[in-house]
Parts: sequence; structure tokens; C-alpha cells
Amino acid sequence: MLGIAGLLQVKPKSRTKYLDSLMIKEVLEKPLCVFGGLKRENMADGRCYCGVAKTRFLDKGIKVPFPPDRLFVVFVNDRDEIFDWDMV
Repeated sequence: MLGIAGLLQVKPKSRTKYLDSLMIKEVLEKPLCVFGGLKRENMADGRCYCGVAKTRFLDKGIKVPFPPDRLFVVFVNDRDEIFDWDMV
């Protein structure tokens, strides 16, 4: 299984992106589906993990249920390094 420590290849640029990064582990451990063959340059062997987290952090100590109409996606390259994540 993919580990989180040391695998983030980008530092979150915003507080929201950082707080969303707290859902990465849950989605990597229990994805609903995994897609391969990303259509990004040099990412043909990359994967996209899609899932639903139990909760989402809005701020330190403030958790809300994950929106029922959204998915959380985590993009991983062929070296198992996380290079992006988002809610869609």
C-alpha cells in the first residue's frame, strides 16, 4: 500500500489544499476505483485513485461530512509519488 510520508511531490499552496490533503490516506487505502494511463505528459503509467472520505476538514478541528455528490481524487505517478489531489 502507498504511504503518505515523503510521497507528496508538491507542497499545498493554500490552506484549503492542505486541509484536503488530510483525506489522501483514507482514499488511497479504500478507493472506490483506480484509473491508469493518465493523459498527461510523462504520466502514462500514473494512476488516479477516486474515493469518498468520511469527513472533510474546513479548519483546524472543524470537520464536516464529505459532500455526497463529490469524489476525492489523488493522482500518483509511476514512482508512487503523489503529485495532485482535488475534490470533483
